[in-house]
Amino acid sequence: MEYIYELIERIRRQQLEILDLEKQLADLKKEQAEIQKLKRDIELEVQKEVAFDKELKNDKQRQAKAKELLDSNDRYLSLLEQEKKIEEGVSNAIYEIKRMNIELDYLKRLYDIQLIHETKKQEALS
Repeated sequence: MEYIYELIERIRRQQLEILDLEKQLADLKKEQAEIQKLKRDIELEVQKEVAFDKELKNDKQRQAKAKELLDSNDRYLSLLEQEKKIEEGVSNAIYEIKRMNIELDYLKRLYDIQLIHETKKQEALS
């Protein structure tokens, strides 16, 4: 019977850890969306600058100039680096949540089996 109580405690702890990870994932996704917005703002500014540059004669020149401006923008490069780290964090969090949910399912099945065994044991003693 003690093992059943231990399983219940392990299941509870696992559920809490999953909730913590899900909150971390939500925070990462919020931060990711903020970074994407900041990147888009910079990209729009660059596009405006390129669009009104009279020296650029065609789309290829405008695209090359836009790329050059973005590649030389420290803030934009910093956002790209942050975005890459956050994407990695999101991937890791998703993987860990899935792994922990599998483990949680295992613990629940183990609990069910132990409960059945304990019930049968009690019935045999009666």
